[in-house]
Amino acid sequence: MIGFIGGPAISGKSEWLIKYLPVHKTIWMGTGDTSIEPMRGRHSQLQKLRTDTSPNWHTQETTDLGRALSSASEGQIVVDSLTCWLSHVAVDASYRQSIDQVALIVAKETSQLLEHLKQHESLSRDIWIVSNEIGTSLPSPHPLERLIREANGRLNCQIASMAQEVIRMDFGIPTWLKGRPL
Repeated sequence: MIGFIGGPAISGKSEWLIKYLPVHKTIWMGTGDTSIEPMRGRHSQLQKLRTDTSPNWHTQETTDLGRALSSASEGQIVVDSLTCWLSHVAVDASYRQSIDQVALIVAKETSQLLEHLKQHESLSRDIWIVSNEIGTSLPSPHPLERLIREANGRLNCQIASMAQEVIRMDFGIPTWLKGRPL
């Protein structure tokens, strides 16, 4: 089963999932850049919440999401967050490539991620994907920011169409858009 939870940044998505998911072995794939202080603090806060909730949470920090998904051998998986991963892919490529080439790299990486998710779906394991909604504000004048915003919106739509459960989180309150609460 693929579950997808989206909404604005810091709307309670991760915290809600930690409390919502059944307590059995779970691999939490953190995709944020923990070399940046705000992200490091956020990851630390979520790690403490997971530890306080259950010893069955196992954290894996990664920016290579495809490889991490391929190597996950058992248990349910939480990817937190798709937006951080996508931003990392785009920003990392932008140091070496033109914006047109970055767009091609992002398209290739997202296509490979979707293939990994399709493979995992057949393994009868739950995968929960957390993503931010970043398309509700005015478009940025910066081409890379626009590319990330647009790619994130398209990828969110693709994941939501694959998912059996889709939840939107606003103000810490979940609303099921697809599927039903357990």
